[in-house]
Amino acid sequence: MRTISGKPIEPGWSGKLWALEQGICHIDTRFTLLVDADIELQPGILPALYKMMMENDLHFVSLMPALRMISFWEKLLMPTFIYFFKLLYPFSLSNSSFPGVAAAAGGCILMETHLLDKIDAFKSLRKELIDDCALAKKVKSLGYRTWIGLTHSIHSLRSYDHLSAIWNMVARNAFTQLHHSVLLLMLCTALMITVFCLPVAGFVFPSVMAKIISALALGAMILSYLPILKFYGLSRNWAIALPLISTLYLAMTWTSATRSWQGEGVNWKGRYYTKRQDVD
Repeated sequence: MRTISGKPIEPGWSGKLWALEQGICHIDTRFTLLVDADIELQPGILPALYKMMMENDLHFVSLMPALRMISFWEKLLMPTFIYFFKLLYPFSLSNSSFPGVAAAAGGCILMETHLLDKIDAFKSLRKELIDDCALAKKVKSLGYRTWIGLTHSIHSLRSYDHLSAIWNMVARNAFTQLHHSVLLLMLCTALMITVFCLPVAGFVFPSVMAKIISALALGAMILSYLPILKFYGLSRNWAIALPLISTLYLAMTWTSATRSWQGEGVNWKGRYYTKRQDVD
């Protein structure tokens, strides 16, 4: 392992991308591994990733670290974070040749080093607040194969013991996911209310048919959430709270939009970033 001394961050860069940009000139290997500082890799995972790349002719692989799920708020909300991420970026489409969807988890990415040269390293990403997915999109746009999946062999050590911590984490990028579009925000709101809230509201109507439809919709919703809970070894009972959880996530998204409209930008580790970094 080699530690290098970094230069003071320049305007227009996020701290992580600035650090990666300085490190890229020291890489002389075929593959580059990108990991967050709070990520724990289990023995054998890197050889497994390498083998997967070789056997499946992949050029870029990313694994979603197993998030910490110890506190009440983590168990309630963190599985849903993965659930919604997979709805926004369907893994089956991201892992296919379909150009419209490309996803990555910045916690762990293994890629061929020459791809960084082709996309001008991290300079091409410095305007991006969601840099991991932007990186996957650039690699995929060049015709290379990308892949993303879940794992138990990589763990995030970052804790979210309080609701405020998760709220700020989601609000940091939620409106960016919607491309700062009011139309997409309204569509997202309507969709979330229709899918996750109306099935519960339907039980207050006297009509038997309304109750049946609500029960079927609620059942389908819960069934769609069970695989995530099973993967992370959590009780199925958490699925009952999905309408409430979805309402909280919708409120976080509106918090993100409100902060953007008020010009607050993104607050991360004491630094504020605008919609897209002002680098000119």
